[in-house]
Amino acid sequence: MSYMKVLQYSKREGVYQKEKRSAIYKSENERFMVACMTMDEKINNLSEETVKKIGSFVSDYLFLLGEDIFEFSEKKISFLIVEQILYDFKKLLVSENLPNENFEKSLLFCFVDKQELRVMFFNLKGGAVFISDEDRCKLVLSPNVENMGFLFSGSQAFKLAKIKIQDIKIGETILLCSKDFYGLMGEREGEMMIKEALKAENFDGLRDYLEMQDDNADYSFIFITNIRSHRNH
Repeated sequence: MSYMKVLQYSKREGVYQKEKRSAIYKSENERFMVACMTMDEKINNLSEETVKKIGSFVSDYLFLLGEDIFEFSEKKISFLIVEQILYDFKKLLVSENLPNENFEKSLLFCFVDKQELRVMFFNLKGGAVFISDEDRCKLVLSPNVENMGFLFSGSQAFKLAKIKIQDIKIGETILLCSKDFYGLMGEREGEMMIKEALKAENFDGLRDYLEMQDDNADYSFIFITNIRSHRNH
């Protein structure tokens, strides 16, 4: 059994409703782990904690399905997840007396099987996913550029999801990032800083670099490093 070291960052903590930035949620049990980034694209009156609950809906459902989900088709995975979260979110709106209007969300998450060393990536109008090791940094899923958001487009949103299932190796690092963070990869200085952080795990340096960016962009990210434990978990 392996265990995961997780580092996360979301710029300008505490001003969620004033700026577009991702709400980050992570949960794990003995065998599985979920790391999720959700953004409220319209910046309405939802609190960060409310948006984070979408991540909890995702993790609760995936933990319930467990290893079986890795055997489903991509279309079935997308349909089940979108339908379940729509159901849970509508119940949340009622229970918290929130307006039942067209919220527009993006959703990016990974579901890791720590025992079998495999991962499922799910991207619905979210950012991007990279996997890196000492030698390379590979793009796994790019941002979805469709002009439709999750929940805004209803149950048909499942047709827009991008899904990738693959094995992971000891020592590889998974990067989930926002669309603005992904955009830095197109700039020479940003690309060098990000790749160096992935290679050397210089995450403090990367945080400092992002804090110096003088704009209101969302530079949120989640790093997940796959580490072999010296004992059985």
